[in-house]
Amino acid sequence: EGWTWQFDLLEDGVYFHHGMNSNAMNVSKEKGCNVVQAHYHNQMHVTYYLTMAGHRWGMQTGCLADSDSMAMAYGRNNMKSPVLGCGLIVDGKPRSIPMLLDQHGRWIKKL
Repeated sequence: EGWTWQFDLLEDGVYFHHGMNSNAMNVSKEKGCNVVQAHYHNQMHVTYYLTMAGHRWGMQTGCLADSDSMAMAYGRNNMKSPVLGCGLIVDGKPRSIPMLLDQHGRWIKKL
């Protein structure tokens, strides 16, 4: 109660979407604004490019999914593993924050 689902969102010149394309920079170029997306679990990065209006960027946030869960079973045969991490935007600057893992793939509670 009190929550509403947003399929996509444009907030302060940043377009947020679950995942339109495996290349967040291409989505940014298409939309003409900075972009954050998360669907492509095996990627985490920020890519910048320059336009006449200034720097733009596309951020792929990685994911927080447990690859051993039943919900992620469809990806167990993929060669690429999920990249665990998140993204932050501080003062308009994007940052990718990987989750540090131990030898068993468990988060060590440090960023």
